Amino acid sequence: MPLLATTGIRVEINPPLLPIQNFNQYKFSPHRLPKLILAKNGLSEAELLKIYEEYVEGKKIILQTEAIKKGILRENDSIELYNAKVGRFHIKNETKFDDKDLPDTLNILHGTPDILTANWVIDIKTCENSDTFDRVDEKKAYRRYWWQLVAYSYLTRRKKTALVFTDLDEGRIKIYTYHIIEADWKLLLEILQEARDWLNQYHFHKLPF
Repeated sequence: MPLLATTGIRVEINPPLLPIQNFNQYKFSPHRLPKLILAKNGLSEAELLKIYEEYVEGKKIILQTEAIKKGILRENDSIELYNAKVGRFHIKNETKFDDKDLPDTLNILHGTPDILTANWVIDIKTCENSDTFDRVDEKKAYRRYWWQLVAYSYLTRRKKTALVFTDLDEGRIKIYTYHIIEADWKLLLEILQEARDWLNQYHFHKLPF
C-alpha cells in the first residue's frame, strides 16, 4: 500500500473485470480479524459490508494515520529492538502462507506473519509513542489480537505465538505469549465460514433477480 503524503482517508474504486458470483473463493486476511470478530466471537456487520464493497464493488478505503505510517516505516526498527532485548537475530518474514496448501483447508485464509522461527510465530506492533505503549496491557492485547494470532498459528502450524509491542522512543518492549491449540483453529474456521455464508447470503439478495 503506498503511503499518503498526508494523513487521512482515500477511497479507490476499481471494479472487478468479471462479476463476482459468490464468496466461495474469498480469502480472509489475519490483519482484518481484530475488526471482523467481536466479543463473544460475534461478527461485525460493518466490517463484513466493507469486505463486500471491496470484493464485489472494488471500493477500497485506505486509512492513513500517523500510527499506521510509523508502523510501516519503522517495522524493521521494531524487529531490531526486539532482537536486542531478547538476544536473538530475527528478520522480517516475507513468505506468504495460504491455507490451500494445508490438508484440512477450507480455502478461506491467507497471510504473512512478521517473524517465524522453528516453533514460534511472532507479531510485532509498533506503538505510535510512549503514551500509547503505556496504555497497552495483556487484557487489551488479548482482546484485540487473539484471533489474528490464531490465524497465523493455523497458517504456519506453529502453536507458540507472541505479541510484541515496541516503544521506539524509549527503547522498551512488552511481550505477551500464548499457546494455541487445534480447537482454536477449528473455532476460527467456523467463524470465518459463518462470515463467508453471511457474505454469500447478502450477495444473493443483492443480485437483480
